[in-house]
Amino acid sequence: MLPDSRFSKMPLEFWAYVRTISEQRGYTDRSTKQIKTHSIKKIWQLCGQSD
Repeated sequence: MLPDSRFSKMPLEFWAYVRTISEQRGYTDRSTKQIKTHSIKKIWQLCGQSD
């Protein structure tokens, strides 16, 4: 698997948010084994909880 060049130079803060979101919301739906996508609204709600 090759890294996506759009994300290769993102700052550490970006990756910290990615990790936080993935830890709180998960990467996949275990019942369907599908990769999850999270709405902007859910991401903002999660970030608001972290403050």
